[in-house]
Amino acid sequence: MTMKSSHVLIRISLAMAILLGWSTAAEPEVVELSRKVGFLIDAEENIYFKIIQDVKGLESVQFYEINKNKYMARIAYVEFSNLKSSKRYYSLKEFSTIQMHVNLKPMITEEDRLGIRENLTFLRTTETILNIPSGQFVTVKHRNGGRIQGTLTSFEDNQLEIQTPISIETIPLWNLKQITYREDIKDRSSWKPTVYTLSALTGIFLAEGWNVQTRPEIDYAWHYRFLGATLGVLAGAEAFQAFSVLTSPTTDFKLTPDEMDKLKN
Repeated sequence: MTMKSSHVLIRISLAMAILLGWSTAAEPEVVELSRKVGFLIDAEENIYFKIIQDVKGLESVQFYEINKNKYMARIAYVEFSNLKSSKRYYSLKEFSTIQMHVNLKPMITEEDRLGIRENLTFLRTTETILNIPSGQFVTVKHRNGGRIQGTLTSFEDNQLEIQTPISIETIPLWNLKQITYREDIKDRSSWKPTVYTLSALTGIFLAEGWNVQTRPEIDYAWHYRFLGATLGVLAGAEAFQAFSVLTSPTTDFKLTPDEMDKLKN
C-alpha cells in the first residue's frame, strides 16, 4: 500500500469517526423519569402524577438527557383529532424536582387508570366513532360552534356522513368537538296504542280544521275526517319510531380537551 493510499484511508476513517460522533451527539438519550412511569409516560400517568399539567390533550411524554445539566421533554398531544408534538427543556434541578414529586406518590393502580380514562375519550376518537352503529340518529357539535342532527350513514377515511332532513353532510373528524347518540333504543311497545291514537286524533283535528275553513257538504266533511284519521294512523308508525328514539337515553362523547373541561366545570 502506498503512502498516498494510507493517508486517504486515514482521512476517511477520521471523517467517519467525526460523523459518527456528531450522529451520537445529535440524538439525545431517552431517560427514565421514575420506575413508577418508565421511559414513556402515558396520559393516565401524566394526570395521576401531575407531571405536565398545562398541555391540553396530552397523549404521552418522553424525557431525554441533552447533557448532564439539561433535559428535554418530547410531548405528544391531540388537537382536534390530530396528533402533534412539542418540546420543553428543563435544567437538572427542575428535572430532579419532577422526579422527586413522582417518587413520593404511590404507584398508579388499574382502578386509578380506569377512573382517569373516562375523561380521555378525545384520545380514542376513531375507536369511539367506529363503535357507533350505522343508522343511528346523532347530534354533532362542530368545531365552529354549530350543531348538526341526522342519521349517521357512514364513517370512512376519517369523514362522517350524516343524512339530515334536507341534505347529506360530510364532516371531517378533526372538525368534531362532541357527538351524542343513543347506544340502545328502548322497547316502548306499551306506548304504541297511545302514540297511534294520538296520531290518528291529530289527523282528525287537521281534517276538522280543513272542514271549518272550506265548509264542505256533510258527506265530504266526514270523508275528510276519515281521511285525516287514516293518514294519522299511517303516520303513527313513523311517530312511534321517533318516540322510541327520542325517549331513549343519550351518550355524549367529548372529542376535545376543551369539551372535557366544560364537562368538569
